[in-house]
Amino acid sequence: MKSKAKFLVVLVVIVSLGLVLGACGSQTVPTPVPPTTVPPTPTPIPPTPTPGITVDDLIGVWKNTDFPSYLQFNEGGTYQVGYKPGGDSYESGRFQLDGALLTYIPDAERSCNKTGSYLVELTEQGQLYFELQEDECPTRANLQPGFLDPVEP
Repeated sequence: MKSKAKFLVVLVVIVSLGLVLGACGSQTVPTPVPPTTVPPTPTPIPPTPTPGITVDDLIGVWKNTDFPSYLQFNEGGTYQVGYKPGGDSYESGRFQLDGALLTYIPDAERSCNKTGSYLVELTEQGQLYFELQEDECPTRANLQPGFLDPVEP
């Protein structure tokens, strides 16, 4: 009886081993699939600037496209910012243009009497485009960057 039990155990082991080995040999290796490439999201391109900007390009009144305010650059290097052209200003002072870097130097008696610097470009569409570089005045730093449209006299 013992040898019959041993025989059955050996038989079960052999059959199990055969099934395991057979199953392993019949597995197919999956074909590698190349990774799917997702095209990058296009980055918005700001309007093409015209080469160089001069103080003469700035002179005049400009309307902020995102906020109801006007910026006026005057001959002699002064500026005013207000809610309507020619009206009372809430900021005024001098400006300097060094290449494309515009620096505001506000009057001391104004509420935000800190300097601010912006890269400024004149676009082909005739707008001024301001890009914040450094501004110690948080209100102006939040409102100034972006586009300004010319206001006809």
